[in-house]
Amino acid sequence: RMSFKILKNAGHAPAEVGLFRDKAALQARIAACEHEALRRDLQTQLSQLEQSLSLRLESLRVHSQL
Repeated sequence: RMSFKILKNAGHAPAEVGLFRDKAALQARIAACEHEALRRDLQTQLSQLEQSLSLRLESLRVHSQL
């Protein structure tokens, strides 16, 4: 927790925050997408991003940093 506080005070967000932002942006693009093929590609990207985010959060949990 202390490392997150130091990063926050320095004006830098942890990498996980960026992943959450990317996830929200992809979800918005999927909602606005009218082409089925593009929507499928975006959903694949979202799935991969969610998996990556889950692994990072699990790693933090296991190492008692979350």
